[in-house]
Amino acid sequence: MTSLYKELLIISKLGLPVILIYLTDVGMAMIATITSGQYSAVDQAAVGLSNTLYLTALTFFLMALSAVVPITSQLDGACRKKEIGIVGRQGVLIALCFSAIVMVLVLACRSLITYLEFDPTIAPIAQDYLWVIAWVVPLDLLAALIVFLSTGLGKTIWPSVIAFSSLPVNALFTWIFVFGKFGMPEMGGAGCAVAIVAAISFRFLCNLSLLYLDYFKEIQLFVYNKWINREYFQEIIKVGLPIGGQGIVMFGFLSLASILIAYEGVAALAAHNVGVNIIMASFLFIHGLSVGTVIRTGNLVGENQHARLSDVGVAAIVGSLVVLLLVALVFTVARQEITALYSNDTHVLLILNNLLLLALLIKLGEDPGVAIAALLEGCKDTKMIFYCRLAGVWGVAFPIAYALLSTQGIYGFWIGIAVGQFVATVLLYLRMRWVLRNPEYVYRLRDEVVT
Repeated sequence: MTSLYKELLIISKLGLPVILIYLTDVGMAMIATITSGQYSAVDQAAVGLSNTLYLTALTFFLMALSAVVPITSQLDGACRKKEIGIVGRQGVLIALCFSAIVMVLVLACRSLITYLEFDPTIAPIAQDYLWVIAWVVPLDLLAALIVFLSTGLGKTIWPSVIAFSSLPVNALFTWIFVFGKFGMPEMGGAGCAVAIVAAISFRFLCNLSLLYLDYFKEIQLFVYNKWINREYFQEIIKVGLPIGGQGIVMFGFLSLASILIAYEGVAALAAHNVGVNIIMASFLFIHGLSVGTVIRTGNLVGENQHARLSDVGVAAIVGSLVVLLLVALVFTVARQEITALYSNDTHVLLILNNLLLLALLIKLGEDPGVAIAALLEGCKDTKMIFYCRLAGVWGVAFPIAYALLSTQGIYGFWIGIAVGQFVATVLLYLRMRWVLRNPEYVYRLRDEVVT
């Protein structure tokens, strides 16, 4: 019990500052959703659809780049800090390549929106939104790379403070451009995209200052005669693609869900988008816990202490369940107050109040799985996380959700999501049990790159 408490304390301490980064990212989406909802239900539906499409295009590549975190934490645990600089330089090259691909995908989504046969008032707003936000992708990915390197080194405070400081910037610019304050044009929902561009640009410039800190100097990130290292370039891709695959599995599903639910009407789509936003916000603490678990697991693997991973896994699961109980309490007591923040449309609010109860069922299935996946990611066993998520979301959740949509509407769709998350978590748990019994497999994954 003492070791369990100790590990929970360690992963919480490592992950707690990262909560600010997640709070900022979710906060920007929340500000956009709330503000556009105050403008009109149509703008709220368009902003929600646009954000889902944008995140679907971005998330795969952003999460793939996050492979830098477990690679860095293992190298840090093994006291091979100069190799972390090599990893970072490969990350810069990969981030630039990924940026070009994401921009093309976002602009392609923008063109395809006109061919979707739902409420015609949604499409123009969504197109304006995607056109603006596409141009900030390179800054977003490069800023994320700096954060990933710092996180892998266990230095999470300053990146978190910088991220959180960009939230007021986003709120101010959202208010200005949505409602046309200080002589600026009244852009409605599209103004939310301008605000996000301003906030991410601010964050990127501030993150550059982190490169002058001692721990970045120690890893020798910028050694200009050694920019290309094929082994670590391939390692980031190999570890990262399955992580990115998890993102595209979920956000691809959400994009398709938004399109299918759009045919149920503006109110249903707006309520669905708000419900997804609230669920994402509720992952605030579990996200910090999972990042702390990745760092702690990577350090222990680098130190050849596989036997201690079981305590880390149990601590992460227990922590996720404690957080879930707190979220359930908030959803139960303040459900109506939460929904009132997002919309004043009575039809939207009626649907949304019911969705929040189903959200607890989804989280019961998903939260422990997030904690388990973090341990597997720290071991760099990312392929199996992808396969488990793929089976749960597309093998189980989508068929059930699609079948129930025609009879139970949006509520049936969300029930299907919950069933799929339960299945994915069971599969992840079985995989974790196997990994904990096979240290030689974990060390083989760790030692695959030798420079």
